[in-house]
Amino acid sequence: MNASLVPRSPYRGLMPYDEADAPFFFGREPDCEIISANLQAARLTVLYGASGVGKSSVLRAGVAHALRQQALEHPTVSGLPEFGVVVYSAWRDDPIAGLLRRVADSVQGPAGGGAPETRSLVQGLQTWTERLGGELLIILDQFEEYFLYHPYEDGDGTFAAEFPRAVNRAGLRVHFLI
Repeated sequence: MNASLVPRSPYRGLMPYDEADAPFFFGREPDCEIISANLQAARLTVLYGASGVGKSSVLRAGVAHALRQQALEHPTVSGLPEFGVVVYSAWRDDPIAGLLRRVADSVQGPAGGGAPETRSLVQGLQTWTERLGGELLIILDQFEEYFLYHPYEDGDGTFAAEFPRAVNRAGLRVHFLI
């Protein structure tokens, strides 16, 4: 490894660990295993805890990293990962467009093709699961910020209306963790 790329210290202070920091992230393996199992088993998983306890670090450097490795180690018969892992936390702008872009970025490599043109979260996710030929595991990190940036959002075409439809859509091969 190039010495200039090695961080001086693995300690991030108040900044959360990210997937790239996974080699320095340890000691929370039991938590990561439980969270990963819940995400894979349930359509909706809620992870809550006090601010600053390391939820984002566990989700990114622990859960997302481990799930991506697992998906690559167990491809489908077509050679694609058996599921796609998406981490989304940019709540300031349009969450539907942002989330679908993040799904495209995460799945694009294995599934190829351009992003679907849609304002429907359900339709966009359906398209990506079909292209992938598997499930999507979506981690909505810092989810509470959605309410900060969109306190009055409501009605058709909004994340407030589309997200519950996606969670409750029978047959949609997507699991969410907030």
